[in-house]
Amino acid sequence: MVSALCIVEILIQTILNYLGVVTYYKYMDEKTKITERNLKVAIYLTHVACLCLLIISPLKAEACGWWGDGDHDDDDSVLVDTEGSPVLDEDELIIDPEAQTKRGNLYKNGNGVVKDYVKAMYWYRKAANQGFVGAQNNLAVMYEQGLGVPKNKAEAVKWYRKAAEQYNAYAQHSIGVRYRDGDGVPQNFEEAAKWISKAAEQSHHGAFIDMGEMYWKGLGVSQNNIQAYMWWRLGALHGDKESERLLDMAAAKMKPSRVAEAQKLAQEWMQKHE
Repeated sequence: MVSALCIVEILIQTILNYLGVVTYYKYMDEKTKITERNLKVAIYLTHVACLCLLIISPLKAEACGWWGDGDHDDDDSVLVDTEGSPVLDEDELIIDPEAQTKRGNLYKNGNGVVKDYVKAMYWYRKAANQGFVGAQNNLAVMYEQGLGVPKNKAEAVKWYRKAAEQYNAYAQHSIGVRYRDGDGVPQNFEEAAKWISKAAEQSHHGAFIDMGEMYWKGLGVSQNNIQAYMWWRLGALHGDKESERLLDMAAAKMKPSRVAEAQKLAQEWMQKHE
């Protein structure tokens, strides 16, 4: 079909070229004798040619596999085969890792689409393999909770670590908690304190509570009630009720002067970081 349409188009273009020649000699070369009849014939053929082009152009476009409906921008055109079916799902054209992560979020949360954890995993993995930190953290969560895949603590730790190394506070806190609890990795309080403190320095509220506990109990750090109170104070200032409860417990066991010192440290931390 494509070949026949192209032949017709060539014939039409020939007619249009003929008109151009006739017009040129009629008006640009007075020595050439062009009869009025020839000119009328050329004009008539031109009208026919233009009409044929109007008909043949959309047919050719459809036969060649590219169809835009004309009511939208070019971005809304889709690649189709000769039967009019899409060659690729438009989702497959998404290559930006941030856009891939957002698509994964849509499927994970069921926003505007049917909730589908398998598809969410698919998009998170594509973005994570490109090094996109948000997708790496989300992929770890999916493995940890068994959403779209069987639960796999080793894979969860692997992706949490990749995201943590790119300074994602959620991942830093998560990998730290796993080292603290020995969940998917050998228990290591020093590693736990390292990662949880990194998350706390980025104002991760859960890390505030955990760092307070580690200083209170001396897990991976030197025992220090003032530091513990400071981190719980930061949690309370961010509206955490559990931190408020822990502050009351700590204050009952600390001297007022040490409580005041911890409160001062918390205020200085807030001024520095926020």
